[in-house]
Amino acid sequence: MAFKPDDSKIEEPHATQVEWLADAQNATSQEHDMTLRSAPRRYPKAALWSLAMSSTIIMEGYDTMLMGNLYAQPAFQRRYGVHVKGDSYEIPSAWQAGLGNGSACGQLIGLLLAGYVSERFGFRKTMMLGLSAITGLIFITFFAPSLAVLEVGQILFGIPLGLFQTTPIVWFWPSILIPILFFAPESPWWLVRQGKFEAAKQVLQRIASAGDVTLDLDKHVALMVVTTEHERIVNAETSYLACFKGIDMQRTLIVIGIYCVQTLSGNPLRGYATYFMKQAGFPSDQAFNLTIINYSLALIGGFVSWSLLPLFGRRTIYVWSLAMMLILMVLIGALGVPQAQSSNTAYSWAIGVFLIISSFLYNAGMGPLTNTLCCEIPSTLLRSKSIVLARWSYTITAIIANAITPYQLNPTAWNWGAKTGFFWAGGCLISVVFAYFFVPEPKGRTSAEMDILFEKRISPRHFAEAEVDLVEAIAGDDKKM
Repeated sequence: MAFKPDDSKIEEPHATQVEWLADAQNATSQEHDMTLRSAPRRYPKAALWSLAMSSTIIMEGYDTMLMGNLYAQPAFQRRYGVHVKGDSYEIPSAWQAGLGNGSACGQLIGLLLAGYVSERFGFRKTMMLGLSAITGLIFITFFAPSLAVLEVGQILFGIPLGLFQTTPIVWFWPSILIPILFFAPESPWWLVRQGKFEAAKQVLQRIASAGDVTLDLDKHVALMVVTTEHERIVNAETSYLACFKGIDMQRTLIVIGIYCVQTLSGNPLRGYATYFMKQAGFPSDQAFNLTIINYSLALIGGFVSWSLLPLFGRRTIYVWSLAMMLILMVLIGALGVPQAQSSNTAYSWAIGVFLIISSFLYNAGMGPLTNTLCCEIPSTLLRSKSIVLARWSYTITAIIANAITPYQLNPTAWNWGAKTGFFWAGGCLISVVFAYFFVPEPKGRTSAEMDILFEKRISPRHFAEAEVDLVEAIAGDDKKM
């Protein structure tokens, strides 16, 4: 049998390789039988720790949306803008683009560091390091006397943001999270890759339900070990270059595409919601109120996504939500044509409503699935580096988008107004085509099964119905050695 775990690293190895594979098969069956409702019952603490760890990204969305919406606030415009006419002030398009991209430029540095730091020291310590750095850097932005200082603060923010993808805008957020992370468990998959099998078992024991008599932790550790060793046989390298070798290149490119779709589907336009609505004809106060409604419905959309996942596959939700956003962007652009020539507020209200519906669809559909898919598609060995490369690519597309969006909307620049919807409709069309042909369905698949499906060159469109034999695949490793 090809699977040969390194006994020198195993603290309590199984008696035979046959036992490892049998236990892995058993654990796979348990994974398939586990429903969405039974998962939090079996791993209640895992659900809570996931919520706590995921809360680090809350302020990323807050920060990225906040800056774009501040451009439309009169107080912010008077403090940092230039006089246009009468009592009006505007933040110059060049500065809007610079501030929007400052954090992204810093992220490019932090992301490259993240791939090595997280694999060397673990995910928990990496997040604590980033949060600690954020605590000190927040004061640069908080006390910024000018646009130049704001820009410096945004760039420096981006470096620790790249480590864990969060930018807390207030100092108390990391002060809450750091103590929580101090007690958080490390990833059992990372522990298995380090050969610390007993430690991985202890983590599983810590996050699992104490009353579940059907759960055999040894079997679940065995599944992690079998998956890791199988991936090492296919590709033993764990460098960034390894992400572009063999079948891992396809997986990496899919993950890169999924992350970039966030930008192509019109996220930059939604990030400028308040400013966009103001340019669409709303007064500042109404534009801001509509933005609050926009974010409220986006939050509701996130809860709706929970109910959609058990009913439909990830791929189905992803493709259809993008298709509906494509229609909405076309409608926004089409309404922008008569709205630019008319004082009829009905056009403005229709544009605002369609943008709000777009935000709801994003958060009910493809938005939450981005991180889910990007964790399920790469191999476990290259997951962190694949995600780093994907976030790197996403950041570059975001820099480009953040550079042109202010010019699209600013009345002193291109002044496209709502016709900007046509531009992002094109991005949505590209996204729909990509999603239909290249995004696979990982629902109900273990990491080992995903490895096998990619190795067999199964079309991503047919992952859902493809059958996988774990024993046959592992036995086939003999021919590769």
